[in-house]
Amino acid sequence: MALVLVYLHAKKGGGLSNQLRQSKAVAPNYAIEWWSKRRLRPPKIDVLEFFRQRIAWRYAKGIPQRRGVATAKRGDARSLLRKLWQFDADFVLTSPPYCGVTNYEYDNWIRMWMLGGPDLPSGGVAARFGDQEDYYWLLFDIFEEVRRLAKDRAIVYVRTDARPVTLEATLDVLNEFWPKHRLSFKYDLAPGSTQTALFQRRWHKAGEVDILLTPCMQSAPSGSWSHLL
Repeated sequence: MALVLVYLHAKKGGGLSNQLRQSKAVAPNYAIEWWSKRRLRPPKIDVLEFFRQRIAWRYAKGIPQRRGVATAKRGDARSLLRKLWQFDADFVLTSPPYCGVTNYEYDNWIRMWMLGGPDLPSGGVAARFGDQEDYYWLLFDIFEEVRRLAKDRAIVYVRTDARPVTLEATLDVLNEFWPKHRLSFKYDLAPGSTQTALFQRRWHKAGEVDILLTPCMQSAPSGSWSHLL
């Protein structure tokens, strides 16, 4: 299912649908009008061969041998996490929404439809997370639950937007709940357009940043990581 969702739409021939930006699904009426003007038609694809090639590419270096049981839940993390009484997480890996960058619900409406959502996207803007105060409390509410469900010595890895509007709120919240952890960070200035630049051109392309929180008794990561105590 994950592979199907990744390749549900992309450049013509690169996905299962007509030409459509891979990172977001534009509005249905706009897409249909754009296709019609250019006389585009969905490509004829051998679905089995299509996925055979892409699975071979993704697992070209082998398949992880470690086995275990995983559970995936779809929903708002703020409500889902509150339903968990105990988890004792050793490691937390997350990439929260970026403040005001894009409407995550609207731009993923085709993927949401395939997972059981409505046939057409709603016109709401709540999933854009554009209000800075509301965005801060979104992060606060989520990481408050994460801290409750994680071990004291848990490692926390966060991938987020490097613009101050997003980064400063993220750092404030992480320091609130893990004040004794070591904070390390690494900037990723992509050579091409980032998600931020793609959807909000009025903002300077700041790139993205990885934030790593580790217990102070552990060794700091080496390489290109910068560290704050």
